[in-house]
Amino acid sequence: LASMAALERKHRKRLVHALDVHWYPEARGTKRITLEDASRKTVDARLQAPRSLWDPDYKERSFITEQTGKPIALIGWLRSKIDKRYPGTKLAMTEYNYGATTHISGCLAQVDALGVFGREGVYLATYWGKGAGVDALPSYVSAAFKLYRNYDGKGAAFGDTAVTATSSDDDAASIFAATDSKQPGRLTIIVVNKDQQKKFDGRIQVGARARCNELRTFGIDREAPAVRALSGASFEGGELHAELPPLTATLFVCEKR
Repeated sequence: LASMAALERKHRKRLVHALDVHWYPEARGTKRITLEDASRKTVDARLQAPRSLWDPDYKERSFITEQTGKPIALIGWLRSKIDKRYPGTKLAMTEYNYGATTHISGCLAQVDALGVFGREGVYLATYWGKGAGVDALPSYVSAAFKLYRNYDGKGAAFGDTAVTATSSDDDAASIFAATDSKQPGRLTIIVVNKDQQKKFDGRIQVGARARCNELRTFGIDREAPAVRALSGASFEGGELHAELPPLTATLFVCEKR
């Protein structure tokens, strides 16, 4: 990065636009999470693993944290290097994989990772399975992408402008929210229930001034690797209320008309 910055000063032209890394998590439960293992400990580790992308307070179980003695917080660490050595360089992650392509935990880890990439402003990210052209996108991984990019089967997408959304318990749930520059008045929210057994009474404080004249809900669960329309959610007094079953990703689409 420092060398590229020096070359830009010399030639008056930017030669590198993005720092590209590959990220195959080393976090372990019973086994490494990038495998297909769906034992309870590995599932728990897999569902928490996306926190190593951003959370400075989360310390995974891996040889990386054993050697460094501290959390990874990968995106923030890389950005600190960029800001110090070559400001303005974008960040890309063109190979990553969280394993369990035939299990709901792999889907939920993918949903979580996509939310983090968007919120943290990662310029480019590419899911990497067995290799380019080897096979089709696994169904559970495909469902995770569809929750963001085609949740209604008609091309409807998660918003393009991230807004602040925080969970009261990052161990239990992840939450992401965004507005849409192309659809003013639309707020999209995704919540991941990472608990393998507990059903949550989800209450999301959107704000007393918020309006939601039309609420639609979509989700993915362990019954099938597909996004389906849900019912039962409500919005009143600035609070969105819905039941969140274990091991699910739920998308709320709030329209202000």
